[in-house]
Parts: sequence; structure tokens; C-alpha cells
Amino acid sequence: MAVGLCTFLGILPSNIIPFQIGVLVDACGLSELQASFIGTSEIAAVAVTAILVSPFVHRVSHSKCAIAGICVAAAAQVISMLVSSFAPLLICRLLAGVGLGLVYAAATSAGAAAINPDRMYGVAQGMALALAAPLYALMGIVGARGGQFAYFLVCTILILAVFPACRWLDFDGALALPQSGPRGFTLRSGMVLGLITVLFNLGLSPIWAFVERVGVNLHLGKDRVGLLLSIAGAAGVAGSLTASRVGSRVARRPVLILAFIFAAASGASTMSGLSVPLWGIGAFVYVYTFSFIYPYLLAVGADLDSSGRLNTALVGMGMIANSFGPLIGGILATEGSYARVGVFCTALCLSVIVLLMFSGQLLRPRARSDEGDLAHVSG
Repeated sequence: MAVGLCTFLGILPSNIIPFQIGVLVDACGLSELQASFIGTSEIAAVAVTAILVSPFVHRVSHSKCAIAGICVAAAAQVISMLVSSFAPLLICRLLAGVGLGLVYAAATSAGAAAINPDRMYGVAQGMALALAAPLYALMGIVGARGGQFAYFLVCTILILAVFPACRWLDFDGALALPQSGPRGFTLRSGMVLGLITVLFNLGLSPIWAFVERVGVNLHLGKDRVGLLLSIAGAAGVAGSLTASRVGSRVARRPVLILAFIFAAASGASTMSGLSVPLWGIGAFVYVYTFSFIYPYLLAVGADLDSSGRLNTALVGMGMIANSFGPLIGGILATEGSYARVGVFCTALCLSVIVLLMFSGQLLRPRARSDEGDLAHVSG
């Protein structure tokens, strides 16, 4: 439960960025590019923080790490209510990202050592998305009617609400089973999984960043967009639970290839802007596939290294790529159309499929006899 709640906070900036961009544009008077840059910077701060703490996060109390992050993030949200110009908002969102990065790193490290990391990550992601589903509807209403102050007030309340659960992070299987699986990984395996993670986040994050704007361009009200995305959030829960059920029962490579085919199609459909049904179906499939792929990749990382260091680094790498999504989407949308964002997503998903076809065998769990070839990180 604690891993799921802290995962919810870790992905909060990515989940609500469509509504944050809308608030910063409509309530603060920023341009789409400025609002996208702020969103990019916040998600990047989450990522860089996770990467920087990955070498030693397993050595400290996960609960204390998460509590420190919550305090920093909540303070940044409060200050964000009171400023409206570009530079102060940028600083506040960077601080918020640092705080949530600490929370995310603690949750990811705690989940890696579970007996069944597929189930742990799948259920945690499912819980995070189950909480996010009504949040989309709420943020759509708050962004449209409450403005900047109400938006960041809701963010503050959400962050502080997770505070009591942080003390259970050290009991969610994180410290009880430190030797539950392999604690090293080949350099090539880590690089392949890292590249897949980067391409996955870089390709799909621009879709989510501008899904709200495409809906508005199709003459849907912001509150209705939020409601429809909230309904689509149920598909995210289903995707995460599917990942936890599939696990390692089926060969990883064909499962991932099929998932990325669906991701490519959903990105193009959502960003096409041709009709509301095509937008809605695309968003539904997009949320399902993203929510399936994300915990599934983390489970692959846990197969390779149960200490949590690889997965914490992968989360950081993915979030850095994720942080560039809004900026890339903003550039493509400003200089062309939202359809170009869909083309970009499709191209990167196809790149991952090619990579899986030629290098996917490196993602298999190592055998014990391979220990001499491992790139160990001593703990």
C-alpha cells in the first residue's frame, strides 16, 4: 500500500501536467512553450533526484527519505499558490520535483526487493492510477473554475495526505527480503533496458502532455475532458493489473513488442484531432498500454537486480526523458500541429520494437553461473 501511494506521488507531475499547462496558460498568462518548459523542468527534477540518490537509497530508511521529500514538495506547492510570473514558478516547480523525486526513489527501491516484483510494481502502479482516475476529473474542474490558487492547494493536500503512509515503506517488503533475487546485472542488459525506458517515456509523454489541449480543440469543455480522462484512468488500472498477472509467465520480448504496437497506434489516434470518438478511444488505449508497459519494464529491471539500484536509476532516466515530452510536444504543436506529436510517438515506439527484435534476449534474468560477468555495484 505504501509503495503504491508513494508511486502515486512520484508520477503526480506527469499525471497532472495537461491540467497544469492549462492553468499556467489560462490563469498565469504564460505561453504554451513557457508552461511546457516549467512542466518539463519539474519532471526533470524528479528524474535527476532519483538518479542521484539511486547509488545509496537502499542504505537509508525508505520512510525517512519519503517523508523528507514530502515536506519539500508540500512547501513548494504552497509557494506556487502565491506567485504567477515565469521565473518564481519555475523555481517552485523545480523544488517540488526534487521532493517528489525523493518519494519516488524510496518507493521504487522498496518495491524491487519484493518476492514478486511483477505483482508489487503492477499493484502499486494500479493503485496509483486508481487514485489518479478521479483526480483527472477533479483537476479538470479545479483548473477550469478555481484557477491557480485552488489548483496548487489541491496538490498540497494530496501530497500531505500520503505523509502517514510513508512509515510503512520499510515494511512493504523492502527491507525484509534484501537477497530475494540477483543483485547485479550485465552492463549490456542495463544499457538496453535503459534505452528502451528512455525511448518509451520520450515517445509517449508528449501525448499525455497535450491530450487535454486536443480535446479542447475538439470543442470539449475542460471539465468534460477531465471527466473523460478520469474514465480512461480505469483502463490504466486494468493495464497495471494485467502486467502483474502476466508477469514472467510469458516470454517478455513478444509481450513488449505487442504492447508497443498498441502504444504507437494509440498515440497517433489520440493526437490526430479528427474526431471525439477517435480521440477518446486513442486516449483509452494509450492509458492502458502505458500503464502496462511501465510496471512491466520495472519488473524486468527487478529480474536483473533486486537491490533496487538499477530500477531507481531507470526511473530517473525515464523521468528525464518524460520531462522532455512536454517541451518536444510544445515545439511540434507550435511549429506544426498536434498530429506531428502523434507521428513522433509512433516513430519512437517503432524504434523500441526494432531494438527488442535484435537485443531483447539481453533482458532475460541472468543465471547464477553468469555471476562472473556481472557489473556489480557493491552495497
